Amino acid sequence: MSSATDKLTVGVLGPVEVLRDGELLDLGGPQQRALIAHLALDVGRVVPVERLIDRLWGDDPPRTGLGTLQSYVSRLRRVLEPDRTAGTAAQVLVSEAPGYALRLPPEAIDVHRFTAALGEARRSAAAGYAAQALAQFDAALALWRGPALAGVGPDEQVRPIVLRFEEERALALEERFDAMLALGRHAEAVPALQAAVEEAPLREGLWAALALALYRSSRQTEALRALSTARTTLLD
Repeated sequence: MSSATDKLTVGVLGPVEVLRDGELLDLGGPQQRALIAHLALDVGRVVPVERLIDRLWGDDPPRTGLGTLQSYVSRLRRVLEPDRTAGTAAQVLVSEAPGYALRLPPEAIDVHRFTAALGEARRSAAAGYAAQALAQFDAALALWRGPALAGVGPDEQVRPIVLRFEEERALALEERFDAMLALGRHAEAVPALQAAVEEAPLREGLWAALALALYRSSRQTEALRALSTARTTLLD
């Protein structure tokens, strides 16, 4: 892999960003950030022009959609490969029929690192290595900097992707608490679980973990109250 690609990382688990050697790059306006995000989600694969136009503008593309897309690509190439000489083929954001591709290793994209770390954590948990699993869940969750694909629209185009990522994040958090409880860290888990159910009151798994943590901390009355609150909240 060339040095041009080795230096770059892309973040979509939060505001969309690209860094070179840890330094944040100026990607330009929201549409150019959106273009990088959509290419990063399909990293290594060619995304057809028609699909990119649909993802950027939905059902209301501009009459000059193709030309505008080409302009975004040209600007981003200058940002991603500032040392590329005129007339030299791009190595990062490349043109390949019938569209464009982002030629970066999957590990350069934070969502791919999240998925890989999550898989490792789940394998450790299944094997009974709770301490190792907890550390791996923490590493996976630490990759999140805020809501996924923040600032990228239109909403109807990215909402299914965001919801899928957020569900994986929520499941990872539940499994992280399971690892804490498996290690006997019940009292320590209670405050974090209480904050978690306040933030996501419809996550049944979080309520169950909170009740179990309270019960194992000899707080049976509070455990029963948590179950009652969970039942009422979910029914409502």
